[in-house]
Amino acid sequence: MLRPVSLGLGLFLSAAALRAQRALPPLHAGDRVRIETPALGGRLEGYAYDLRADSLRIFVGAEQLSIRTIPNAASASAQAYRTVRSSRRKRALIGFLVGWLGTAVVGSALCGGDAACAEGAGYLSILTAPLAAGLAAIPPSEGWRDVDISKVQRPVPPAGAERPACCAGDSGTHVNVALGTPVRASFTATSSDETLHWPTSLFLHVDEPVIVDGHVVVDRGTLLRAPVLRVKGPGTYGRPGTIEALLAAVTTVDGQELMLGTVFTQRGNDLRAAGTLLGLGLMRGGHAIIPVGTQVTAFTSELLRARVR
Repeated sequence: MLRPVSLGLGLFLSAAALRAQRALPPLHAGDRVRIETPALGGRLEGYAYDLRADSLRIFVGAEQLSIRTIPNAASASAQAYRTVRSSRRKRALIGFLVGWLGTAVVGSALCGGDAACAEGAGYLSILTAPLAAGLAAIPPSEGWRDVDISKVQRPVPPAGAERPACCAGDSGTHVNVALGTPVRASFTATSSDETLHWPTSLFLHVDEPVIVDGHVVVDRGTLLRAPVLRVKGPGTYGRPGTIEALLAAVTTVDGQELMLGTVFTQRGNDLRAAGTLLGLGLMRGGHAIIPVGTQVTAFTSELLRARVR
């Protein structure tokens, strides 16, 4: 009885040690993160955007976010809130080991020196292990995970989507872009909660030039980047699918990055009232779909002095 338990326990601990030695996953643009660093004197939570030199930039706030720079990011500890979509086979294997070893070890401890009782606990562990494997294979786990803060991965825009900044022959005039200046844009492609796989970003083109004091600050057709914050398919009892994206930044005519920080949310048909009223737990809500050309308005989250034509 003790030999198979010891063997299983050894395999489980070896797998745990190998898992602990693996490199931490990188931070992605759009990650919900919490940072702890001496530079802040505490904890800061927001959405990761990028890393410049040794300074991490994240968006903080509620619906209209603002950019915050964290110096000496390499010395900080960071965690990202993620849904860990490990394979069902892997989760089932872990559940099998936990169910088998847990029942066997607890049973042996309760039985004391009773050999017949310990043998019965061993047989019981064989029965509980498949049940634990089945339960572990069902839900993906969510929670805070340690991440590597030394690099932030940002998706590359599609070929031909980026419009070059127009600085040649400018007049040398400077204008101040006020906080809350509207930027109107439309999505370049259709997206849905079925086709999007996080981490990813959506891209938009500016529909109207942003004009300040009669000068163009952002050209029409300029690319607007929108890291995806959350993608969730429709659920039971009529819960709709959801796509959340952060309308993050756009490039001015002089090549600067103008920070926005508006959160865009698209949901499918919400059937929760009908699903709950009728008690139809299997009724699913609609998929979240963003058709190409969907127009949105974002607002600047910072003051910026830009050179214009």
